[in-house]
Amino acid sequence: MNRILPLVLLSGALFVAAANASSNDWQRLWQPNKAAPPDPIKVRIGSLGDDLGRDLENQEWLMIPTRHHELLFQDSADRKKVAELWRLLDGLYVFLDGRSPAKPPTPIRAFLVPKERGRSRCSRASLAMRTGELGDLPFVLTSLLHEETHLFNFAFLGERAQSWWPGEFCCIYFQERALLEHEGRDLKQELKSRLPRGPVGPLAELDRHGKSAFDDALAAQFFLEEKYGKERLDEFRRRSLVASKASNGGRLPEDIFQQVFGKNPAILNVEWRAFQGWGGDGGGGKTAGTDSRLERKVTYSTEKDSVQDIVQKLAAQVGLGYDFEKSKKQTDPLCRRWVNNVAIENKPCREALDAILTPVGLRYEIDGEAIVLFRK
Repeated sequence: MNRILPLVLLSGALFVAAANASSNDWQRLWQPNKAAPPDPIKVRIGSLGDDLGRDLENQEWLMIPTRHHELLFQDSADRKKVAELWRLLDGLYVFLDGRSPAKPPTPIRAFLVPKERGRSRCSRASLAMRTGELGDLPFVLTSLLHEETHLFNFAFLGERAQSWWPGEFCCIYFQERALLEHEGRDLKQELKSRLPRGPVGPLAELDRHGKSAFDDALAAQFFLEEKYGKERLDEFRRRSLVASKASNGGRLPEDIFQQVFGKNPAILNVEWRAFQGWGGDGGGGKTAGTDSRLERKVTYSTEKDSVQDIVQKLAAQVGLGYDFEKSKKQTDPLCRRWVNNVAIENKPCREALDAILTPVGLRYEIDGEAIVLFRK
């Protein structure tokens, strides 16, 4: 059964301004408490489970408690770095508590593993996490932030699986943004340098790409928080976790973007690309060359029509044909999907085509005098 995709393009600017100063909780992550850490005590760790690693078990560790954590390390650890980490560690819990729908019980054990750099992971069952003791303090702290985000997710999900958006995508965003903010980097320029050709796909389709879309998802969440504010991104995180729990880690329903940000995903994708300075809007503008006819304005409205019929009618308005045979051969059944409530008024044909095609995973090229559709 063809899925009905809602789409509304209103007259006027595509980009709707929203007041949205980013929260200063990123800066608070780096504000240490003023206390001196207590002397460590020796503890022996029993069973932690396979997911954290058996190498941590059945040996003595030095432990310093905080309000929300137990920081565990070996005698080989840099004591100055341990003390600095102790002063910052509870900031992770406070940060995540302010951005999550549930929180795990405490204390959370945080292991600094000798002779390792990174290689972090966490245990849902043992309420513990680990990272290597090597690397500078910001690297170690943000590695633990990544793992503690998972533990906050598990507090909500129980035994259900994480999907990409609230899981690894969110963990990567928190980890990388915290580190880049601390380093005083221009995040927009940093992300553009990582993705010089733009994202791997439209914003709402990033979870189809999994690990290969980590930087793309980082850039997407940065855009959403900067443009729409912390509260909206937190609500997106909450709804993503709700959806993940219901589907046991399935793909995020696209209508969550509409519900949280009040925009069709195709329009959000256009805004994202403009915000980041990639140009175009992720569809035909990258493959159709510089044909001036695509800049001509089009107007079209319907309660319900198929993708291919809408494309044909838009193309005709600017003097282009539409190759049904080639397009169907390459894109059926996507080209026959229904689109609901189309309202395009005085928009460049390029923008209108991309807004129709991007949500269904299609792009276009101009072959001679006709538009031809392709799968992304």
